[in-house]
Amino acid sequence: MVRAPARHAGGHKFESCTAHIFLGSKLGETLVYSLFYSGENVVIRCCITSKLCYDFFTDYYKRHRNKFKINLKTGLGIGIDYGAAKLVRVNDDPTIVGVPVVYACRLSNAPSGHTYNNQSAYQKLKNSEINFKEIDFEINNQGIVTVYDLLELGTGNIKPPNWYIETPENIKATDENKYNQ
Repeated sequence: MVRAPARHAGGHKFESCTAHIFLGSKLGETLVYSLFYSGENVVIRCCITSKLCYDFFTDYYKRHRNKFKINLKTGLGIGIDYGAAKLVRVNDDPTIVGVPVVYACRLSNAPSGHTYNNQSAYQKLKNSEINFKEIDFEINNQGIVTVYDLLELGTGNIKPPNWYIETPENIKATDENKYNQ
């Protein structure tokens, strides 16, 4: 049986990894990976997706920059943080709020091509094959903080989340049903 995150007053509280991808000006996209659905490698999955977004943007912009009058040296800055977040309703729309969302947004002011991980995200990754460079980064109105710039993802194995682990029963059911599609 799969057990969903518990509901708390004011919304669903859950451990998550949040990545904010800064597109320039006031444009950005926030990705949220819950520990429940992504498993113990939640931060690694977040880093991989962030890298894929950066690679896609870079390739797409290079292929289509001839459509612009000015070719800017541009790219994505990405910030990643890990911690407790809440799913709440704001004006009847589901919204995720919490410290990781705030700091992922602040860290996404990283220079183009850089992915900055906050201390809590780094703690989840420090024993992985991912390579980082520790740097000082100034957050507006807060001061200088230590962040970890993602250099290389590595090629380690990513474990599936606990709810995804196959049992002999569901392997048999999958084998029986694959011909009925």
